[in-house]
Amino acid sequence: FEFKRQRVFNMMQTLGTKGTFYRADFRPSIPEYFDMGEVPILDTIFKTHPDITHVVHLADPYHGGATVLSAEGSTNDGTGHLLTQAVPRVKEQIKSGMIEALFEQLKKIKDQQGPGAVPHFIYASSYEVYDHLHNTEHSPNQPPFQEDKPITTPSSLRGASKLIDEILAFAYQDMHSIYSLGLRFFSVYGPWGLPGTHIFEMAERAVSDPQNKILPDFTKIADTVTDPPSIYDSRDYVYIDDAIDAILMGMQYRPPPPGPRKSSQSLIINVGTGVASTLQDIGAQMEKHFPRSHPSIEEQQIDKTPTLSTASNERAEDLLGFKARVTLEEGLAKTMAWHFDRAFPYGGRSHPIQSSHGNDSCHPHDRECLHGAPVFPCESECANENQCVRSYYEPVIDLTRSITKQCSAVLYTVSLGQSVTNIPSGSIAVSPLSISHVGGSDNTNIDNGGAARPHCNIAFVSKNSILVQNLRRQNNMFHLNAAAGLSA
Repeated sequence: FEFKRQRVFNMMQTLGTKGTFYRADFRPSIPEYFDMGEVPILDTIFKTHPDITHVVHLADPYHGGATVLSAEGSTNDGTGHLLTQAVPRVKEQIKSGMIEALFEQLKKIKDQQGPGAVPHFIYASSYEVYDHLHNTEHSPNQPPFQEDKPITTPSSLRGASKLIDEILAFAYQDMHSIYSLGLRFFSVYGPWGLPGTHIFEMAERAVSDPQNKILPDFTKIADTVTDPPSIYDSRDYVYIDDAIDAILMGMQYRPPPPGPRKSSQSLIINVGTGVASTLQDIGAQMEKHFPRSHPSIEEQQIDKTPTLSTASNERAEDLLGFKARVTLEEGLAKTMAWHFDRAFPYGGRSHPIQSSHGNDSCHPHDRECLHGAPVFPCESECANENQCVRSYYEPVIDLTRSITKQCSAVLYTVSLGQSVTNIPSGSIAVSPLSISHVGGSDNTNIDNGGAARPHCNIAFVSKNSILVQNLRRQNNMFHLNAAAGLSA
């Protein structure tokens, strides 16, 4: 939840007042799943905004941490993906998205206002509709995969759900003349990726500790699951900026005019680079920026033939004019810079990758933006460890709560730079009556027992800062939380 909240906050910062957010679940529940909770919210949105010209459907299950296979090989289907279901079999299990609600709303607009009022509809599909697990010389569609060739068996349950979306899209085209454009995205990576995906976790390990190995070790689960992943499997990795370019080009695309009494034919278009890369290649690129203290690119003996999945870009180039511009080397550098900014949002460490590929969306001194949180210090309130980014402040929460229990007001100061020498709010009085230390009070704050309730000033500083070092030398330390790297 915490990471999802951070992503939404980042979007709200970027869009400002231009964006409107609705929280709703379009997916049905049994038994009353036909007309309950699906169309009404969409109907309200379209009535509130009658000038909608485009609908882009990117709904996808939030993978959490189960995309990377654990040593136990549990909570997934053997390919690294959660067992997403439209109606989950287990409480709290993630459900896959439902595209029918959107098509029904588009059909309603067409029936009420005519074909010209129907917004241009684009939806996201996946390369996993292709069978990259069993590529043989007899397969009707071999890499690079082409959109117009037959599909045999999708390579995952997620791929199967996306194929169903495509079938529904063509069914609404044939039955109700609702045009749509499906984009089959190959592996998308970049800043704000999903925790648990291979590149995200590899980047986290790369920037955090030079002792850590970057590559995941799939040998631990090779004998426990069917078709385990491998660092030698080749995939087509698309940087997020290129994926967004493809969406924008798809929004601008208009199909050729149909013939008499016919409608434009719906399309499927691959979005990829056409270049195959392995996790071993990606690990080597990451190690160039963040060298290990000992070699981490090691051989892994897995008794399986590496799989291959790449996109044919002919249709994308011909119809959309799309061609990926960001190379894997450049995309990984930008991704690593984002992970480094995220790992050290308040400084303390520097790296050349910051100046060459640093986070363009955040000012170096915009701490809220860099950390992705609107308010700090704060607790992460993690409900699910696999979908959570822990807060730096959690180890000292009990301490701060105990020393501020009797405070009428608390001023929090966060200054985690290494060069901090003093806390301005601890020595500057804003009025003759203000007292800026714990225990200070005035006579206007009296509790029920008649005692004065103090104003409190709490500062979070780095244990490596000049201020803390001076306090240590002066033997003037009340508490030091070495594990968290914070002093209160």
